[in-house]
Amino acid sequence: AIDFPSMESLQAQNVNSAATVPDEALEQLHLFISAIASMDHERPYHNLGHASHVTLSVVKLLSQLNSQENVGPAKLLSLDPRAQLACLFAALVKDLVHPGVPNFVLAQEGGMLVQIYGGRCISQQMAVDTVWRMLVGPGFPDLRKAIYRTEEEKQHFRQVFIQCLIATDLFEKDLGENRQMRWETAFEGNPGQEESAKTRLDLQATLLLEHIIQVSDTSHFMQHWSVFRKWSSLLLEEVHQFHKSGRIAKDPRETWFQGELSVFEDFVFPLSARLITCNAFKKGAMKEYTDFASSNHTQWLQQGESIVSENKDDSGS
Repeated sequence: AIDFPSMESLQAQNVNSAATVPDEALEQLHLFISAIASMDHERPYHNLGHASHVTLSVVKLLSQLNSQENVGPAKLLSLDPRAQLACLFAALVKDLVHPGVPNFVLAQEGGMLVQIYGGRCISQQMAVDTVWRMLVGPGFPDLRKAIYRTEEEKQHFRQVFIQCLIATDLFEKDLGENRQMRWETAFEGNPGQEESAKTRLDLQATLLLEHIIQVSDTSHFMQHWSVFRKWSSLLLEEVHQFHKSGRIAKDPRETWFQGELSVFEDFVFPLSARLITCNAFKKGAMKEYTDFASSNHTQWLQQGESIVSENKDDSGS
C-alpha cells in the first residue's frame, strides 16, 4: 500500500500552503504536458485523444469523492493534492508512452524491453522511466518545487504515480486477483489485531486510487453508447493493424464480440460495484456509470456481432 501522510499533517499542509501556483511552475507544467503530448504516435486508440479522455475521467471521479466524511479514504485523498496530481500524471502519460501492442506480445517478442523490464507491466514501466526522467531533468525546476519540496514528498508523489500506472495493466491476472483480495481485506474484512488504523486507511486509499484510474481507463464502457462504440472500434482497428503487420498472430475480429462481453462481465461490472459499496463517492455519483454500463452491455449483446461483421466488411482483409 502507498504510505500516505497522516490526515493531520495533510490538513496542516493545506492550511499553511500558498493558495496560488507560481507562474513559472504553471509555464513549466504547460511545457511538460506539451513534451508528453509530442510523444503521440497517432495510433487509432493509444493516442493523445484517449489520454485526454482518461485524464478527464480521473478529474471527474476525484471531484466526486465524498470529502465531507470526517475520516476514510475519500477524505484522505481529498486532502492530498499531491496524490491526486500523481494519478492525473499517470492517466495522461499511459497512452502516449504505450508501444501499441499488449504487454503479453512484448513479452513474447523478447528483446531489449524484456531484458530491461522483465515480462510484466512492460509498457507501464516504460512510462514510469520515460516520464520521471523528463520531470527530474533540467527543464522543470519550478514545476518540481510546486509538486514537492522534500525528499519525503518526492517519494510520496513517485509512489502514487507508479502505483496508478501499474494498476492500468488490466490483464495481469495475478495482479487483479491480488487487488480483489486486498479490497476484501480493506473494505469488507475485520481489522486485524496488529493492524493500525493508518495501515488500513492507507490500503483503502491506495485501492481507491487504483480503482479510479482503472474505471477511467475503461470509462467508455460506462458512457454513452456512441462513446463506447467509438473507442471500441478504434482499439479494434489498432490491434488489427498489428495483426496485419504480423506482431499479433490471431485476427482480433474473430474474438472481439466475446472479448468485449468479457470486459463488461469480468471487469466493468465488478469494478463499478465495488466503487458503489465502498461509499467513497457522493450519493448517486456512480449511478451514471452503472446505468450506462448495463445499457451498453445489453446493446452489445444485441448488436455486437453485426458491428464486428460490418468492421470486417469495411476493412477488408
